[in-house]
Amino acid sequence: MFVRKFKKLFGMESYYRTQLESWLSAIDVDCGRVLDIGGGLNPVRGRTKSWRVGEYKILDNGLEGDFSPDFKLDLNTEGLPDLPLTEKIKRFSPQIIFCLELMEYIIDPLSVIRFIHSIMEDGGIAYISFPSIYPVHEPSEYDFLRYTRRGVSRLLEMSGFSGWKIESRIATKGKENLRSFYSSEKMKGLKNSDIIFDIGYLVMAHK
Repeated sequence: MFVRKFKKLFGMESYYRTQLESWLSAIDVDCGRVLDIGGGLNPVRGRTKSWRVGEYKILDNGLEGDFSPDFKLDLNTEGLPDLPLTEKIKRFSPQIIFCLELMEYIIDPLSVIRFIHSIMEDGGIAYISFPSIYPVHEPSEYDFLRYTRRGVSRLLEMSGFSGWKIESRIATKGKENLRSFYSSEKMKGLKNSDIIFDIGYLVMAHK
């Protein structure tokens, strides 16, 4: 949190990150159990509008940083639904799940979104972020995928979520540069649609 405050103070924080933090700052979290997937280095606790939570646990692969997650699990492991640890997580039965800034590192997103749906309590909510336009970044050997709005909707639909709201992260000061880039590269995007300037998506999905 200190690093983020430092970057924000000195204008070093990306507009991409600012949009995420603005979205989180409007969320009231009031429930018995929260699971923060991938939250080892940057936990969601302390970043939402309110926080009234009975139990808060973190699921992470533990490959970065010096911390011990409550559930140590690599979501790229084959056979994810059948792992013994998965049953332990299901018994925790989170009512709210956060999965932020992680989906680019997932090689099989459908399996992971289905996993998120399966471990949630009925009636639960998942908050998930998806990148659309972002440069390859560290750890680059695990930076696999980018997503479209329709792709996000299809993943949620195929995973059994009953409804969802998708908010676009949009290009800000780089929008005209992006328009110029598409034109210079002779790329043919959708006409009369600002969706071509979406750089990511913020999702609230209901089980």
